[in-house]
Amino acid sequence: MPKGESRGYEGFFHICLISDDMEKLADDIAASGGKRRSDLWNTWENKPYYLIYCEDPFGNIIELYSRSTEWMYGNKD
Repeated sequence: MPKGESRGYEGFFHICLISDDMEKLADDIAASGGKRRSDLWNTWENKPYYLIYCEDPFGNIIELYSRSTEWMYGNKD
């Protein structure tokens, strides 16, 4: 690739962590120089599937889940 040209964004989009205490972890991220970008969201009514978006001090998105992706999005029946 010629110097000065870009292939667009290279790197990760965000990371996702599973946490037993998402509220505390989101508060810890904010207290450490990051930001809490969303409130607690319930992704499936009447199920304990929650997420919170945060941001680290460098602007990288951190997604906090209460359960694994398979549970959050794969078990809708």
